[in-house]
Amino acid sequence: MTEQETRLAELDRRIGEVGLDGMIITDADSIYYFTGCEDYIDMDFGRPSLLIVLRGETAVLMVPAGDIGMVTSMGSGPEILGWRDSAEGEWRSILADVVARAKPRKIGFESRFNPLVFTQFQSLSDAEVVITDEPIARMRLIKSASEIADLRRAGEIADAMMCACQSAIADGVPEYEISLAGIVAGTRKAAEALEQEGAHFLRSPMVSYLQVMKSGSNTDLGHCRPGLKKIVPGEPVAVCLCGMINYKHMKLAMDRPFYVGPISQGHADMTLIALESQEAALAAIKPGEPVEVVHEAASAVLQKHGHAPCTRTGRGLGASFTERPQIMTGDTTLMQPGMVLAVDGNLTIPKFGVQYGDSVLVTETGFEFLTKHTRELQVL
Repeated sequence: MTEQETRLAELDRRIGEVGLDGMIITDADSIYYFTGCEDYIDMDFGRPSLLIVLRGETAVLMVPAGDIGMVTSMGSGPEILGWRDSAEGEWRSILADVVARAKPRKIGFESRFNPLVFTQFQSLSDAEVVITDEPIARMRLIKSASEIADLRRAGEIADAMMCACQSAIADGVPEYEISLAGIVAGTRKAAEALEQEGAHFLRSPMVSYLQVMKSGSNTDLGHCRPGLKKIVPGEPVAVCLCGMINYKHMKLAMDRPFYVGPISQGHADMTLIALESQEAALAAIKPGEPVEVVHEAASAVLQKHGHAPCTRTGRGLGASFTERPQIMTGDTTLMQPGMVLAVDGNLTIPKFGVQYGDSVLVTETGFEFLTKHTRELQVL
C-alpha cells in the first residue's frame, strides 16, 4: 500500500471510532494528504473537488473532467470520477449517486468545508451532519518519516530564500525586488532538490504566494505585502517567508529582522527582546508538556521587559500553513515527537515591529531546527 492508501484505511477506522458513516472532504490540503493529488483541483467558482470517504468502501475523489489525467498521474487510493461543466448535473449528480447508494446516517465535514457542497449534500440526504476536524487533524498532527524528510528539504529552501533576501537588502532597493530575489533563490533550490530526488514530473519547484514584508515605520502594520517603498538606512526590514515555503506540499515558516545601518539603540534593544522571547519559547518545547507553556514562556519575557504579551506564539505546520496545535493560552495539546511547529518571538509598538520565527521538529529530547538562517542581530 502507498502512504496515501494507508492513510485512507486509517481514516476509515477513525471515522468508525467516532460514530460516523463517512466524511466528505473539500479542503485541498486534506485531499492532498489522503490522495497525493494537488495543483488546481481546488478551484472555486462552483467547481469543487471533493473526497468522499465512506466506511468500508473505496474512497471516491470527484474532480473536473479536464483534470482527470493530471490527478490520475499524481495520486493513488481513491476511485477518481470526473464531471463536466453544464453536463448531466455536473458534480451534483455524482454526489447524489454516491449518497443514494451508501445511505449514510451520520456524515462528517471538516470545519473548512465548501458551503456549496455542504448545502447540496443536505438537499440529498436526511443524514445527521457533524462538523468535526478531529479524525483528520489528529492524523496530521504527527508527521511521517517521508513528511519529515520533505520538511527538512523545505528548511533548506527557506534558508536559501532568506539568504537571498538578506543579500538583496540595501539602501534604495524597493521591497518587491527583495521578494523577487527570495522567490528566484527558493525556486532554484527546490528545483535542485527535486532533480536530486528524481521526483514526479508534475512536481513544481516554483515558489509562489504574495510575500509578507514591510520596512521602516510600516513594521507595526501586520501582514503587509512587498511594495514600491525603498529601503532607507537606519530603518528595520521585516522579512517573512510564512505562506511561501512549500516543498512537495510541505509548508514551513520563518521570520527575520534586518537593518541597513546605522541601527538605533532602541531598535537594537527591542530586537534582542524579541529574540529572547523566541529563545524562551524554544526552551519550553518538551514532549509531554502542553503546548500553551511555550506561549507562556514567550509572554513572560515580553512582560518582564514591560511589553504586552502577544496573542499567539506559533502554530502547527505540515500540509497546511496553519495546522493544530495553536501555541496560545488554552491549547492544552501535549507536544509529541514528530510534531512540527512554527515558533515566534515578536514585539510591536507604534511605528515599530520585530519578529523572529522558525520552524522546528519536536524530538524525544526537545526540538530540531528545520530553518537555520542566523538569528544574530543583522546590521547590513
